[in-house]
Amino acid sequence: MGSRLQLMVLFSGLLCGLFFRVESVRSQDQPGSEVVENEPARAQIEEQTEAETVDRREASDTRADQLASEKQVGQIDSPESAPASPLPSGRSNKSHNSSDSISQDQPGEQSVLTSAATQKKGGQDDEWPKTRIRARIMTGWEFEEKRPSESQSGLSGNTSEQQLFLQQVRIGIKARLNKRVAANISADLSDAVRPKTSSSDLKQIPYLRNAYLNLRLKRAFQIRAGHFKRPFSKLENTSTGSLPFRGRGLSNALVIEEARWGDRAIGLMLWGEIREIGLTWKGSVSNPDWSVDNDSEMPGIDSIGQLVYKPNKWFSVGLNYGHKFIEPSDDQSINAHALGGDCRLTFGAFRITAEAFGAQLPEEEDHPFALGVTGYSTYDVDLIPDLVLQPTLFGEYADAHADYSQTEALRIVIGINLLWHRKLRVFPQVEIIRPVGTVSSLNPWISGETYYIMLSLEI
Repeated sequence: MGSRLQLMVLFSGLLCGLFFRVESVRSQDQPGSEVVENEPARAQIEEQTEAETVDRREASDTRADQLASEKQVGQIDSPESAPASPLPSGRSNKSHNSSDSISQDQPGEQSVLTSAATQKKGGQDDEWPKTRIRARIMTGWEFEEKRPSESQSGLSGNTSEQQLFLQQVRIGIKARLNKRVAANISADLSDAVRPKTSSSDLKQIPYLRNAYLNLRLKRAFQIRAGHFKRPFSKLENTSTGSLPFRGRGLSNALVIEEARWGDRAIGLMLWGEIREIGLTWKGSVSNPDWSVDNDSEMPGIDSIGQLVYKPNKWFSVGLNYGHKFIEPSDDQSINAHALGGDCRLTFGAFRITAEAFGAQLPEEEDHPFALGVTGYSTYDVDLIPDLVLQPTLFGEYADAHADYSQTEALRIVIGINLLWHRKLRVFPQVEIIRPVGTVSSLNPWISGETYYIMLSLEI
């Protein structure tokens, strides 16, 4: 106990020392020094930029057709005499697509005319198809202590170990054939570190992550088909490259991944964004199960829907619902349900996100409900250009079986992150897990602490 307490005090002291050190450096900056503006996640910026590009092209094509028609009937003689007309309805100088909106000055009338004329002559600035390659690696060191209770059968006594880890080696390709058709393919090579050969251990297709096609009829109506994430849980659908901590938590692992209410699946999704009212909608159908042996998969279908309302860049609220219909080999069909909601608030450099969900576990006896409530906050402190200090706090309440007591646990993550160019991130953090009350055999979570430093680089 004494050595553990000393280690916690030492680690906390290092975090506090780092914080006060960078604060003192920041206070020495001169008043006229440049301040780096808070940037949204790179992936969200890229999606925003692509969407804006497609919109500009649609606006340019439409305006060019109008000008050609007007010139043919002699209504105008030169571009200078053309009256100013607004961009198509739904366009605005600020996007509601990303969690932290980015301002983009829209081209004026003359810019639209010039762009339209250029496109009509075949001299496009951005020619199709377009391809973009991205890579991310997350690695680090951890020291972990576990103290299982006597009722958690099959587990040995107190353990502690330290090791280097490779969390993620992600490679992705995004390609656009034209303004309507796009593809997304990604793989995670870290699956090779500890490959699972037993089919009973595999919950997801190894190595493969995204593999889907997207057809954009309109911004408000799009079709996605292939292997993609189900639209359930904001935390699950936030890229690990944007999360300010390692892992998504206890309830996420139990409900979203093991019970397959989220994560990736082979399916079809209809979705769209209605910017005029700040609404994004998604509805998907997918396979409820996957196995190396196709004959061992449980037949059925998952139906999951999501609504996100984001009226401005400071606030968003979401609602998720899911239904699973499964027909096991014993011909006893299973109908399971899941419901969740989330909220996000942004006050300048301060962000807070909260989420709650409850879902039945279809593979457990009597299909019990499991619950999860999570919340995390960050505050960005600009030190020097391109260097940001980010204190982070994550809290979670998880219940593995809502009908029984002594199946709950709390999880807390505390850290002070350092971000450079939003590409290189350093995470010195502490994770603490505590079962609530007397621990029963139904409680899957073990008391313990994990101290780690993780490096994340995205290019």
